[in-house]
Amino acid sequence: MKLYEQLSDHELVKLTLNDDQSSYAELVKRYQSLVKHVCIKVVRSDSIADEISQSTFLSAWEKLFSFKFGSFKSWLVSIAYRQAVSFVRRHKNETTLIAAQTSELALRENMGTHQTDNAADFQLILDKAMSDLTEVQQHVITLVYIAGMSYAEVAESMQIPISTAKSHSQRAMKKILHKVNGEIDE
Repeated sequence: MKLYEQLSDHELVKLTLNDDQSSYAELVKRYQSLVKHVCIKVVRSDSIADEISQSTFLSAWEKLFSFKFGSFKSWLVSIAYRQAVSFVRRHKNETTLIAAQTSELALRENMGTHQTDNAADFQLILDKAMSDLTEVQQHVITLVYIAGMSYAEVAESMQIPISTAKSHSQRAMKKILHKVNGEIDE
């Protein structure tokens, strides 16, 4: 397995496509925590995130032949995000799932001096602000602030220009900050 750790994602994908299952195991090892983290941020449940993560890796395995050799990380995170959002949509009447897709830390850094005394109150404000975003804006915010992807990776993943990804992110953050600052000031 040490040999696989030194290989690039592209090399591992090529080996996997040539029936080397150990190479895919290395890809899973590399990205399982990131995939789970993205899923948790969408579904807000550790056990459901585990299920969606497994489903993500199975789906990626099945679709690997269609991978275009861009960023494997971006491609995989996009699959995870779409599956998590799909789960939320299918189950929104069965359970209350919070749709906050950005981290409190990233938002607090952008807020400046505004603070709340209660993290739960802040989370409710943040949840409301996120729910006011378009689906595309939520997707961009999740990929940038949760998955830690660059704008180039987000653009590739969503098949949009980099400038469009940046624009969606900027608009989304303005909406979030306006909503959060307005709620905290009240």
